[in-house]
Amino acid sequence: MVGFPGDKPAGLRFRDTSVWPVQKFAWKDLFAKRGGTYWYAIVPMLGSPGKLKPDRSLARGTNSVTLDSKRGNSSVSFNRGIISTQAIAHSLPKTKGALPNSGVLQEAVKDPNNPIAPW
Repeated sequence: MVGFPGDKPAGLRFRDTSVWPVQKFAWKDLFAKRGGTYWYAIVPMLGSPGKLKPDRSLARGTNSVTLDSKRGNSSVSFNRGIISTQAIAHSLPKTKGALPNSGVLQEAVKDPNNPIAPW
């Protein structure tokens, strides 16, 4: 989500990697399901802003990964808690101190029909 100098901030609008190529690395897949097995193709985009083209000859694939909780003697849980924090914070009314109202959040998660609850 990193644009080029002169672009509007990336957080205000989405552009895929055909427009804004990967310039920083933070891997996450919000659509991966627990128990699923996934691998990813990484395709470099070459060119200049507005004229990027994929170079499939340089593409690389990742190892397959199954999202389960067992890793040796440890168990791991995957969640979206950290990922969705900013989106939730922006959706909540603010307190007098300009902080997100945590009381509203606590009430929202009790109601499965509240649009915040699935986050």
